[in-house]
Amino acid sequence: MRGVPDAAGAAACKEIWVAGADKWRNPDEDLPADFEANRAENYHKLRKPLDARKFTSELREEMDAELTPSTMRCHTWDWLEIKERRAGGAIILTPLAAAPEPVNLRRLKAAVKTAGASCRCWTCSPRQRCAPAA
Repeated sequence: MRGVPDAAGAAACKEIWVAGADKWRNPDEDLPADFEANRAENYHKLRKPLDARKFTSELREEMDAELTPSTMRCHTWDWLEIKERRAGGAIILTPLAAAPEPVNLRRLKAAVKTAGASCRCWTCSPRQRCAPAA
């Protein structure tokens, strides 16, 4: 069995995987060593523009086009309303009506009461039953 210092060293050397550890990774370590020297070629391979403003504007346009009410089916849902952003939020959900009680629920409750099965709650012993709920 590994000790704590051994496990920490193994995690640092990527011998073991720690769930969620990639959250704090340094992304510069994952890039090829010559990335900066070949930046234009690398961006071309990724099919992304070198200019960050152009990249973000293209991404914003794409998102706007995909998220317009005419392209989304949710505009037909009467329980959902999407408004311009405001203090309370832009998405408003209308509360749904309560679902009807399942058909056999009363029969099931009655069967459990009359079965005389021992209670399995944490306050009772195996042979003792809880007092019925008021």
